[in-house]
Amino acid sequence: MADDYLKELVETLFTNKRSITRRIENSLVWREQFAKYLADLDGRIGPRVRNIRAAKHRHESQSKPRGRFCLYLDAYVAVAEHMIADRDADIRHDAVAFLSFLTDETLVQTAMLADASDEGLFFTRACDDEDTDPAELQSTVRRFITKLECLFVEGRCVDLPGYTSYMLESLTRTRVVRIKRDVVRSFGGARPAQEVIDVCIGRMRSFVKVAIAVTVAEFPNYELCASFRIFSLEGQRTTSHSSSPDDETAMCMKRLCKFFDADLDKFAVQFDANYKVAFAHRRETGCTNIEAWRHAVKSPKHTIHNHPSHELLKILLRYVAYSVSTARIESNFSQYKRCFGEQGLLADEHVEERVAKMVLTPVLPGVLARAQAMLKVIVSVGCAI
Repeated sequence: MADDYLKELVETLFTNKRSITRRIENSLVWREQFAKYLADLDGRIGPRVRNIRAAKHRHESQSKPRGRFCLYLDAYVAVAEHMIADRDADIRHDAVAFLSFLTDETLVQTAMLADASDEGLFFTRACDDEDTDPAELQSTVRRFITKLECLFVEGRCVDLPGYTSYMLESLTRTRVVRIKRDVVRSFGGARPAQEVIDVCIGRMRSFVKVAIAVTVAEFPNYELCASFRIFSLEGQRTTSHSSSPDDETAMCMKRLCKFFDADLDKFAVQFDANYKVAFAHRRETGCTNIEAWRHAVKSPKHTIHNHPSHELLKILLRYVAYSVSTARIESNFSQYKRCFGEQGLLADEHVEERVAKMVLTPVLPGVLARAQAMLKVIVSVGCAI
């Protein structure tokens, strides 16, 4: 039942092609009206907000429309009241359906979904960045799950700053809307009853269970990338040559050594010897994990004979090379397709390869200037000939 209600709410307000969000996003007239009412508000987001950001091809479209709906509810209501006077019968029907759908429970539930979507967007962006440190991936997943549990399982969303607390405060003001010529209704006027809040939190607890199940399926504890967390230098390890690593670290070491065909005993010794150097360097300089480990294995104090690191390098090189995302590769494919089209350049493979390198290689400082200078020389020589 909770899933059905949440699905109906999202479709009615955001995703259905006849929802108020899609109506505004897909119409230049209503988008301009929406921007006009935003300008009349007190700028809680800022003067640069002009639309709802509800394009389905953007991954943020599950978060931005919900958040802006909560912050700019009055603008939505004002535009819907204008739609009621439209000559199009479908638009009038959709506006009446939207205004009739608004209740304290609906708005509180929407705000909670906006909080959840905001956390999901932050998590998605962290995992969709190729520069994300694989050693920090596991802590990022745990932090996401912990936030969801704190907000909705413990019910802290009503107290902590966010869309839910903002909506609860906003609903203390009464809104009166005219649905038809002789039909007027109102909502708000007081903080929603605790029973309404409890019902909404109950639905979100079911949402959290599904979100955690999906997250665990996408980032299972046996995943190889998660084992790179042993290279994280956030908290200093207490292990030394004479002591054994904790069970979690030992499990990660065993998994990595087995996958990359490294000697576990030698790796453990080499890892422990270099960890202290890497940790100290990061604490002194504030560099990243990768830079600290690179400094450790290149430290002049560690000679190849006295402090070998061959087994450590087998895995450390993979840690540096592996990425938690392929976003940049996929972006290159899209850029390649825009340049070449479906039929390519109708040229041989060597020409296409050279053009691809030119298109996909980022312009380094000075490269463009040198290319322009070379072009001028070629042109001048050609003119002389």
